[in-house]
Amino acid sequence: MNFNWSPPTTIDEESYILDSINKSHVELIGPSGIVNFNSMQMSLYGMLAYNKYGIRTHIAEEVDIVVASKVLWKVGNTESLRHTACQRSFHPSMVPHANKTENKAFMSVYVLQWDIY
Repeated sequence: MNFNWSPPTTIDEESYILDSINKSHVELIGPSGIVNFNSMQMSLYGMLAYNKYGIRTHIAEEVDIVVASKVLWKVGNTESLRHTACQRSFHPSMVPHANKTENKAFMSVYVLQWDIY
Protein backbone atom coordinates (compact mmCIF):
# COMPACT_ATOMS: atom_id res chain seq x y z
CA MET A 1 0.00 0.00 0.00
CA ASN A 2 1.32 3.44 -0.90
CA PHE A 3 1.07 6.12 1.78
CA ASN A 4 -0.13 9.55 0.73
CA TRP A 5 2.79 11.58 2.15
CA SER A 6 2.11 15.30 1.95
CA PRO A 7 2.74 18.55 3.81
CA PRO A 8 0.18 19.35 6.52
CA THR A 9 -2.83 21.22 5.12
CA THR A 10 -4.79 22.08 8.26
CA ILE A 11 -4.57 25.86 7.72
CA ASP A 12 -5.14 27.71 4.42
CA GLU A 13 -2.89 30.70 5.22
CA GLU A 14 -0.08 31.30 2.71
CA SER A 15 2.62 31.59 5.41
CA TYR A 16 1.52 28.25 6.93
CA ILE A 17 1.58 26.56 3.52
CA LEU A 18 5.07 27.92 2.74
CA ASP A 19 6.28 26.90 6.21
CA SER A 20 4.97 23.36 5.61
CA ILE A 21 7.02 22.57 2.49
CA ASN A 22 9.70 20.82 4.56
CA LYS A 23 7.22 18.76 6.57
CA SER A 24 5.32 15.65 5.64
CA HIS A 25 2.71 13.45 7.22
CA VAL A 26 0.45 10.56 6.42
CA GLU A 27 -2.81 10.02 8.29
CA LEU A 28 -3.09 6.35 9.20
CA ILE A 29 -6.28 6.53 11.28
CA GLY A 30 -8.70 9.46 11.25
CA PRO A 31 -11.35 11.33 9.28
CA SER A 32 -9.13 11.25 6.13
CA GLY A 33 -7.04 8.23 7.08
CA ILE A 34 -6.39 4.85 5.61
CA VAL A 35 -8.70 3.65 8.40
CA ASN A 36 -11.64 6.03 8.81
CA PHE A 37 -12.33 7.15 12.38
CA ASN A 38 -14.03 10.40 13.38
CA SER A 39 -12.86 11.12 16.94
CA MET A 40 -9.11 10.52 16.72
CA GLN A 41 -6.25 10.82 14.31
CA MET A 42 -2.99 8.87 14.27
CA SER A 43 -0.35 9.97 11.80
CA LEU A 44 3.31 9.64 10.95
CA TYR A 45 4.95 13.07 10.82
CA GLY A 46 8.37 14.17 9.69
CA MET A 47 10.26 17.42 9.34
CA LEU A 48 13.60 18.21 7.69
CA ALA A 49 16.58 19.68 9.57
CA TYR A 50 16.62 23.39 10.51
CA ASN A 51 12.85 23.82 10.28
CA LYS A 52 10.07 24.90 12.60
CA TYR A 53 6.37 24.35 13.05
CA GLY A 54 5.14 27.53 14.72
CA ILE A 55 2.83 28.05 17.68
CA ARG A 56 -0.56 26.41 17.24
CA THR A 57 -3.54 25.36 19.32
CA HIS A 58 -6.45 22.99 18.73
CA ILE A 59 -9.33 21.41 20.58
CA ALA A 60 -7.83 17.93 20.40
CA GLU A 61 -5.41 16.60 22.98
CA GLU A 62 -2.19 15.54 21.28
CA VAL A 63 0.61 13.14 22.08
CA ASP A 64 3.73 13.05 19.90
CA ILE A 65 6.18 10.17 20.21
CA VAL A 66 9.56 10.68 18.56
CA VAL A 67 10.54 7.60 16.56
CA ALA A 68 13.71 8.90 14.91
CA SER A 69 16.26 11.61 15.71
CA LYS A 70 15.41 14.57 17.96
CA VAL A 71 13.17 17.63 18.08
CA LEU A 72 12.66 20.63 20.34
CA TRP A 73 9.11 20.99 21.71
CA LYS A 74 7.69 24.11 23.35
CA VAL A 75 4.43 23.56 25.24
CA GLY A 76 2.61 26.49 26.84
CA ASN A 77 4.94 28.89 28.62
CA THR A 78 7.72 26.33 29.14
CA GLU A 79 11.18 26.49 27.63
CA SER A 80 11.74 24.31 24.56
CA LEU A 81 12.74 20.78 25.59
CA ARG A 82 14.72 18.34 23.46
CA HIS A 83 12.96 15.03 22.84
CA THR A 84 14.77 12.04 21.36
CA ALA A 85 13.61 8.65 20.09
CA CYS A 86 10.95 7.02 22.30
CA GLN A 87 10.24 10.23 24.25
CA ARG A 88 6.85 11.87 24.09
CA SER A 89 5.39 15.34 24.28
CA PHE A 90 1.82 15.88 25.54
CA HIS A 91 -0.20 18.89 24.40
CA PRO A 92 -3.46 19.43 26.33
CA SER A 93 -6.49 20.86 24.56
CA MET A 94 -6.03 24.54 23.54
CA VAL A 95 -2.49 24.80 24.98
CA PRO A 96 -0.14 26.53 22.52
CA HIS A 97 2.70 24.35 21.30
CA ALA A 98 5.46 24.47 18.67
CA ASN A 99 8.39 22.39 17.53
CA LYS A 100 11.62 22.80 15.62
CA THR A 101 14.49 20.69 14.40
CA GLU A 102 18.17 21.33 14.74
CA ASN A 103 20.80 19.70 12.51
CA LYS A 104 18.83 16.52 11.73
CA ALA A 105 15.41 15.64 10.37
CA PHE A 106 13.03 13.89 12.75
CA MET A 107 10.00 11.63 12.60
CA SER A 108 7.21 11.04 15.08
CA VAL A 109 3.90 9.31 15.51
CA TYR A 110 1.23 11.63 16.78
CA VAL A 111 -2.24 10.97 18.09
CA LEU A 112 -4.98 13.60 18.32
CA GLN A 113 -8.10 12.75 20.29
CA TRP A 114 -11.20 14.88 20.69
CA ASP A 115 -14.63 14.59 22.25
CA ILE A 116 -17.27 13.81 19.63
CA TYR A 117 -20.20 14.48 21.95
